[in-house]
Parts: sequence; C-alpha cells; structure tokens
Amino acid sequence: KSIAKNSLEAALNDLKNHDNFDDPAALKECVVSTIQKLEVKNGIVMWPLRAALTGVPKSPGAFEMMQLLGKERSLKRLQQTLDRL
Repeated sequence: KSIAKNSLEAALNDLKNHDNFDDPAALKECVVSTIQKLEVKNGIVMWPLRAALTGVPKSPGAFEMMQLLGKERSLKRLQQTLDRL
C-alpha cells in the first residue's frame, strides 16, 4: 500500500506539470521519467496508475486512458485514489 501510494504521488506530481495530455507517447515519456527518478521497475508505477485511472486491475493502456480522460479528470482520479490510500 505504501509503495503504491509513493508511486502515485510521484506520478501525480510529474503529471501536474505535464501539458500534453493529447499525446500518449508524451504521457509515456513523463511517466517513464517518474519511474527512472524513483529507480523502480515499471510495474511499481504503472499498475497503481492504471488501477487509479480505471478502477480495475486490467484495462486499456494507462497513457491512452489519460488521453481519453484528459488532464483534469486523470489528475482528479489519481488524487481520489491517493486520498483513499
């Protein structure tokens, strides 16, 4: 639980400063940067991110979901998940 919370907090902070939510590749670059800063494996950030965005453990890609949801809704879902953790 604490690992997921730390991962989501880091991703949320980086995504708040990211402006291009229309491009899944740019979103991926942002999240990969977060993963590299945390020095963790991809799944440590990606699984909680995907679950926070969709509410289910298996879903379409997180970057495509963020593109469809847009910045405001994506950030809101991440924050709501963090608040629950």
